[in-house]
Amino acid sequence: MGAQQRSGEGRSLYRSLGVSPRKEGVRELVRRLGSSAVPHAFVRTVAVDDSGRVHALHIDTAGTKPIVTWWAWQEVRDSAVWGWLAEDALVMNLDDLMCAGFRGPFVFCVLFSRDTRLVSDEMLLWLTEGILRLCENLEKWGIRLVHAGGETADVGDLVSPIDVGVAMWSCAVEGEVLDCRPRAGDVVVGIASDGEAVYDRRWNSGIGSNGLTLARTVLLHSEYGRGGELRLRNLPRGRWRLSELFEGKPLYQWLLSPTRTYAPFLMALWKEGIPVHGVVHCTGGGQTKVLHFLDRGLVVRKHSPFPVPAVFRLIQREGGVSWREMYEVFNMGWRLEVYLPDRYADRVVGLARSLGLEARVVGEVVEGAGEPPGVWIRSPEGEWLEYRVEGV
Repeated sequence: MGAQQRSGEGRSLYRSLGVSPRKEGVRELVRRLGSSAVPHAFVRTVAVDDSGRVHALHIDTAGTKPIVTWWAWQEVRDSAVWGWLAEDALVMNLDDLMCAGFRGPFVFCVLFSRDTRLVSDEMLLWLTEGILRLCENLEKWGIRLVHAGGETADVGDLVSPIDVGVAMWSCAVEGEVLDCRPRAGDVVVGIASDGEAVYDRRWNSGIGSNGLTLARTVLLHSEYGRGGELRLRNLPRGRWRLSELFEGKPLYQWLLSPTRTYAPFLMALWKEGIPVHGVVHCTGGGQTKVLHFLDRGLVVRKHSPFPVPAVFRLIQREGGVSWREMYEVFNMGWRLEVYLPDRYADRVVGLARSLGLEARVVGEVVEGAGEPPGVWIRSPEGEWLEYRVEGV
């Protein structure tokens, strides 16, 4: 099986930057708030009356991508980067809700918290246009997004340059909401995060919104932290300029490539009626995200991963980041996983490919002899990387 690296081994570069990949402590706080209406749904759900309808109100942001967006704007003056940033915040909410079986309409509000000395009204307009373009595009695929307004907070003493957040609501009949409970014998179908789907409006590097603190720290030239206009604790220490070409494209396009939505695929999946035991959006926690939904004694073995996209290979090489940490922080090539019986796998793969999404069976769920839930991943170097739920 080769060398094994356990979840507690080695120094975590990401944690040293003040970021927790899996947010274990935060999840404990959420558990204390009480159970969800559908206990194992991918998002927290509530039932407000006896009508049989389940509601979900989800909130997320574009993470620290605004920092790289600001530097890219300063260097290359490509206004498109602001629209991409808005898409990130929207998609991080929409795809989480759809993984839980919600089909819309999706009603959302936007919060822009900015430093007015850095982020102008014109930039806010570009952000808003990015949101509207994504909504118009998804409408063509049967996904209805309704913009219900928002707030612009000028709080330069708190944020620098800007924080882009979205709160999104939807509801569904109880039977539509998916209880995410992978079972022994299930296979795992992974859906690629990079490339260009038929509904994408541009090429995608695959990086999404997760791990940008680590990426910018190890990749970008130290000059980016010298201006003092951004109050950063983690300063870049790499050698790359955002305008510098990497494999034929400027680096800023690799790092700011907007998070791909899987909404058209998920809508088609729910309409197919395939018996699915779980859908996991591999965002915070990367390829360990499924640990939050595994019963004791189950282990997910991911032995046939996608080729690692170039942007992740660059981050790993330039930062000397361990492969174990790379798979815990980034999606590493597939940001969506479908857990289901093997006999339905070909239908899911075919459905994804019909939309221009590369898909494959990346592993399976097996019994783990009563041990704590775990994920095993074969790294590009042929090793098995082991992750466990601590303290279970």
